[in-house]
Formats: sequence, structure tokens, C-alpha cells
Amino acid sequence: EGDAWSPIVSQPAGSERATSCVVAYQSKLYLFGGGVGPGYTSLATSLVYDVASDSWSELSPMPVAREHCAAW
Repeated sequence: EGDAWSPIVSQPAGSERATSCVVAYQSKLYLFGGGVGPGYTSLATSLVYDVASDSWSELSPMPVAREHCAAW
């Protein structure tokens, strides 16, 4: 109960990706870049998940597409 997993809202449709950069900051989860297949294209898109409102928002894209990266 107190230690149980609870479902949250899914990422927006079409924003699925692999090998993205993820960082948690001030009760938000930021997701940058990544890649999509089948030809595996790197992405410059960015999303933020707000824990308090259980919602995803799109941020301004990064200037350069990135994947397999680190964020802090």
C-alpha cells in the first residue's frame, strides 16, 4: 500500500524513444533526445514530466540531436 507502485500518465503518443538522457530535478523528470527506429534517427526533442500534476509537456528542442548521453 504505502510501498506499492501506482500507474502514472503515459508519455504522449509518438514520443517513444530509446537511449535518451534523463534527469530528475525539483519534482520533475526531464527527458532529452534519444533515438527512434527502424533506421535509428537521433532526436533533439525534449519532454518534462511533472510529478505534482501527473502530466507531460513538450519543451523547446535542443540545438543538436543527441542520444546515448548524460544529463545532470
